[in-house]
Amino acid sequence: MGNVDSRCKHEHGYLMVQTAKQIYYPGEVVTGTVYLRTHVALEVSYIELEVQGKEKVSFVTREHRDNEWHHDKHKSKKILWQFKQPCFTFSVPTLAPGDYAVPFSFALPPHIPSSLYYKNKHIDAKPKACVKYQMRASLIDHHHHSQMKYKTIMVIREHDVQFEVGRKTTSELPISTWCCINQGQSRIEVDFEKNVFEPHEVCRANVNLDNSRCNVRLTNVRLAVEQVVRITAGWHTFNQTFTLSDKHEAGVPANHSTPELRHLELPLSSITYQVEGQRKKGGHMKSICAEDLYMMKQMQPACHGHHITNEYFLAVRCGFEGCTCCATLPHARIPISIVPVVNPQFASFSQPTDFAPQYYQQYDFQVKMQ
Repeated sequence: MGNVDSRCKHEHGYLMVQTAKQIYYPGEVVTGTVYLRTHVALEVSYIELEVQGKEKVSFVTREHRDNEWHHDKHKSKKILWQFKQPCFTFSVPTLAPGDYAVPFSFALPPHIPSSLYYKNKHIDAKPKACVKYQMRASLIDHHHHSQMKYKTIMVIREHDVQFEVGRKTTSELPISTWCCINQGQSRIEVDFEKNVFEPHEVCRANVNLDNSRCNVRLTNVRLAVEQVVRITAGWHTFNQTFTLSDKHEAGVPANHSTPELRHLELPLSSITYQVEGQRKKGGHMKSICAEDLYMMKQMQPACHGHHITNEYFLAVRCGFEGCTCCATLPHARIPISIVPVVNPQFASFSQPTDFAPQYYQQYDFQVKMQ
């Protein structure tokens, strides 16, 4: 069937599902079509559509008990939403060779989390999280056996934060060194250019540094993209903030009489992920499908699930001369959204020139959140 992927090809024909859009948001109506081509006459009963959303997380903790160190792995999973219903019942027991198409639609629940693939094997906790939505179409015969089937991924994105331009914030805090030596106060005024970005864009902020009442040098100011990951499994929690990328600029001397302006820029293209093409499943190494692999290589979206929370912030932070480990230093931080990237390879599939399907009436699923 044109340039379709190999998963739709079967012994007696082709079966494929295609949705109208690549990305959907919670509460939207998903529309799509089940395409079927049969080379021979087949005994058929109905076409079944199954949709499932699931969330899986895991991480490792290191605990000392019985005079030994133990590494315990904590896991949790949840079915977010699922249904399985016939979307078309054939009126004849045997389907003649030919091309067929069954349109369908269903509404997504309003509060489901974003699709997400997160894995960090470079730290001891080895946190992993997956929120995945998939759709499976099956051609079922009179014996309830599947003659053909096809599975595809649905990409869900939570709504972005409210778009803002020129968001300003101020931070003025006392500076102390060596835990108790008062060094006066320092102040920063930050003007963030905006808070919603595409992955290839540049984050920008103007920072006004006022160190006139501080007795130690403000050594540097930096703009950073920070990721906050929180995973829960039972009574155990993994919670950590990661700096994905940052850009430093020089600060100002101690007791500097006039404020100084710094313009900071940070390209989001500097954030990249290395992903292996295989993973272990059931004790065996299996290749990751192209759709999953593309998603895993991207900067993961903000996600607020039952067991995983993933958020991004654009932050301005300062460094000072001397030991300031016990002090809260002037800083500014705003939540940001990264607009998801779509892969044009999966956007659409061309039909063969001789494909002339018989269209059936659209089936509108009536489903509820489970």
